[in-house]
Parts: sequence; C-alpha cells; structure tokens
Amino acid sequence: MRILMTGHNGFLGSLLYEALAKTHEVHGFDCGTYQEFEVAFQDFRRRGGKHDIVLHCGAVSNSEDTSNTLWQLNYQASTQIADYCEQTDTKLVFISSAAAIDPQTPYGWSKHCAEFYLRQKVARMNLCILRPFNIWGFNEAEKTNPSIVYKILTGRLERVYWRCTRDFVHVSDVAAAIRSVIDDWTPGTFSIGTAAPTDIATLVNLLYNQSGCTYPKPPVVAECPIAEILMAEKDELLPNWKPTPIPEYLDEMQAFMQTDVEPPPIET
Repeated sequence: MRILMTGHNGFLGSLLYEALAKTHEVHGFDCGTYQEFEVAFQDFRRRGGKHDIVLHCGAVSNSEDTSNTLWQLNYQASTQIADYCEQTDTKLVFISSAAAIDPQTPYGWSKHCAEFYLRQKVARMNLCILRPFNIWGFNEAEKTNPSIVYKILTGRLERVYWRCTRDFVHVSDVAAAIRSVIDDWTPGTFSIGTAAPTDIATLVNLLYNQSGCTYPKPPVVAECPIAEILMAEKDELLPNWKPTPIPEYLDEMQAFMQTDVEPPPIET
C-alpha cells in the first residue's frame, strides 16, 4: 500500500512512520510553516503518483498556541489535502483532537473547522477522523508543551487544578489505533481514549508513590479555569481497539526516572 504522510517527523508521526514503513511504501514530509507545506505539497502533486491513503498527522500540536501558523497548518493545509483526496478519490485519515469536540481554544477551533471542511469534501467512505485525547509518552523532551504525565515525571507540572480530570492515552496506543484503521479500513469519526478519566491529583499521588518521582509535589489550586472533565465516550471509541491504562506503565516509568532526565529549571 502506498501512503502519503504529513508530519512524519513529529512526536506521533515519527513512531507511526517507522512502523508503517516496515510493511507499506510511505512517502512523508514535515513542515514548520504553511509556506513550506505549500512548496512540499505542490512538489508532490507535480511529481504525481497515486497513493492509496493520505495520513494527515502534520499540525501545530501545542494546544496553547495562538499564532497564525496554528490556523494555517491545522486548517488551511487540511483543506488542500481534502481537495486533493476529493479530486483523486483517495482515502484520508485525519488526526484531529478531542479538543475539536467542544472547542474552547484556537487550537480546538482549528481542528473543529478542519473536520467540518473534510466532511463536506471527502466521500464518507473515504474519510476516517480520529480524535486522540491526552497523548503522553516518554520522549516528549522536544515538545513545546509536553503532556501532564511527562511534566509530572520530570518535575515540570507547576500546579494541579482541583477536580480536573483527563483521559490519558499512550502514544503507542494511538499509533496502534491509526495502524488498525489503515490495515483494516474503517471510515467514520472515532475517539481515541480510555473512556476512564483520571483525576490529576490522584495521578500525581500514583506517580509519586509508585514511579519513583522525587521532585516536590505541585500545589493543588482550588479554582479550575479549564474544563473539569474531558473524557472519551465509550460508544465513540474506535472498534476492535483497546488502550493501556497508565498503571500498566509503572515499570517503564521507574526505568525512565533512573535515566538522565534534565532537571526542571531553578526559579530565582
């Protein structure tokens, strides 16, 4: 199978690219700006060649970003890919976000609007939209805004919002879900989460007590300025896929804590 993949050097994309390249012909490109995307995508279209699937992972993934690049790469680039898939009758896997379900931030709106455009353009049987919830992993050092789990393990979590709960899913589980859609085509819109949210304060206690965290615990803040609960619904999960709960990664967390993790900056 020939796959065109955007964002193949990213946090999720690099893991996917390595796995998919073992069994498929994967052509990937990664862009830091919209201008770079336009050049790369136009070059791809000039060279031609039919692909079976476009896997659109490329995006600004920092949920706190408010720059023009966020809208350009998350929405405008997605519209170009959707137009291409419509014109060539190509299957499209779009990696969206749980933030698109009830958008409260520019990031959420960029994904929400991209989903809307894709549904108008791409044939229903050719489109799969996947909405990962809070993705975490052990290789997030280069991310601008790492996951809460990574921040806890590296002493970077500044505060815990009281009663704030999130649905955490490991990056390898997300990659497995995407691979299953590609290998056994499954059109539709699906959530990628556990449907079992974790209270952040409980998560902090778990990781500090069992993973070997030695950094001071972050303080609990009574006011919660963000949505208190963000979790996947069971009836919206991808069929025939099961995530791994955080406690099953405790051994790997302990091993991670014994590596040379860069300490958090000292406040002056």
